Amino acid sequence: MQRLDHTSRRLIHPAARLAQQRDRARALAERLDRAWRVELAGGQRNVATIANRLVRELRLLPPREARVARTAEALRRHGRETLARRAARLEALAQSLAHLNPEAVLTRGYAIVTMRDGAIVHDAAQIAPSDEVALTLARGRALATITRSDSGTPQA
Repeated sequence: MQRLDHTSRRLIHPAARLAQQRDRARALAERLDRAWRVELAGGQRNVATIANRLVRELRLLPPREARVARTAEALRRHGRETLARRAARLEALAQSLAHLNPEAVLTRGYAIVTMRDGAIVHDAAQIAPSDEVALTLARGRALATITRSDSGTPQA
């Protein structure tokens, strides 16, 4: 009985779990966005510092103009490449977050079926004709009354 009581206290309602995962995904997205902005700002400061150094060099040593121009182009190219890599990484992370979204399953046409007391229906044996159930869909909820329930094994 104690083990059962302890186990039942650890159970989390699926809607609460979905909310926790949604909040976690949102928090991760915010952290990722902040980290990206910090990284971008640091890169911009570095580029500005290097650009200022280049300007000083150009003023001090005119014969080095071609070398400085090549270096500036290399820096710009490196900056573009770095930005493209970071953007691709950000997109990959955003897709990973989207895949972790528990509500994504609902957008593919699935629903979460719950009893009146909020318990999730995992098996047709849990419901009987005239039982009322709630359906959680990708957009909204619906109530349904069971007219028939087959609790046999799935067909191959």
